[in-house]
Amino acid sequence: MLTVSEWWGLPDAEKIRLIEVVQCRSSSEPWYEGFFTTMKSSVPVLDAFVQHVNRRRLLGGKRVSHKFVIEQMRYEGVRMSNGEPFNLNNNYTADIARLTMKLFDLELGGVFRLRERAIGAAA
Repeated sequence: MLTVSEWWGLPDAEKIRLIEVVQCRSSSEPWYEGFFTTMKSSVPVLDAFVQHVNRRRLLGGKRVSHKFVIEQMRYEGVRMSNGEPFNLNNNYTADIARLTMKLFDLELGGVFRLRERAIGAAA
């Protein structure tokens, strides 16, 4: 879809538009609605996630643990758009990984090892 370098030059409104376009699940699923709302309202969270993952990839990591990245973000005190501390629901960690792989398919397409979901359409 786009490169990580291109992402950094986009305004938040354009990033939100891309998040809306690249959905990981059917937006009619209640579980996904919470994730979708969180990502659209807190672009800095997705920015921090992409930055951590891309850094690990550039250091030679072929695989990255999305759960480790989330915990590292919590430890570092990433803030959401409203200034509140980052506290992404653990249930959404796989979704943020899927969203990242879809947004940056060429660079980060296979960086996470994910299981197929039991509910909803396959990623």
